[in-house]
Amino acid sequence: MSSTGVLLQAPRAWVILHGEYDVASRDELECRFSTVERWSCDELYVDVGQVTFIDCAALGVIVGARRRLVPAGGSMTVIGATSRFERICRLSGYLELLRARPDGQPECSGGHAVRRDFSRTCRSARRRPA
Repeated sequence: MSSTGVLLQAPRAWVILHGEYDVASRDELECRFSTVERWSCDELYVDVGQVTFIDCAALGVIVGARRRLVPAGGSMTVIGATSRFERICRLSGYLELLRARPDGQPECSGGHAVRRDFSRTCRSARRRPA
C-alpha cells in the first residue's frame, strides 16, 4: 500500500512518498507528478524517506518527471534516501540521474503552503478514454 502527498508552494513543490510503489501504483504516482507540472513548479523535492519498496516502473515515473523538469530549467532533489533506495537506484542505473541525497529535507518557509488531496483528480484522469 502506498500514500503520496503533494505540497505546493510555488515555485517549489514537495512530493512525499510513503509505503510501497510498484507497477500497480504507477498511474497514481504519474498523476501526482503531473499535478506538480501543471502548477508550474520548477523546484521539486521528492521525499523518499518512508518508501519501503519501489520497483523500476515506479522509479521510472520519478526519473521521467526529472527528465521533463530539468531541461525546462527546473531542478529535482531526492531527499531522505535510505541505503535501500540508493541501492535500487544504483542497480537500475538511476542513482546519478536522481542525485539522491540522504541529508534531510529543505525547510518550508515563507509564502503560503498549500496541501491538496488530488485523489479525485487522479481517479478521473485514469478513467479518460485513450
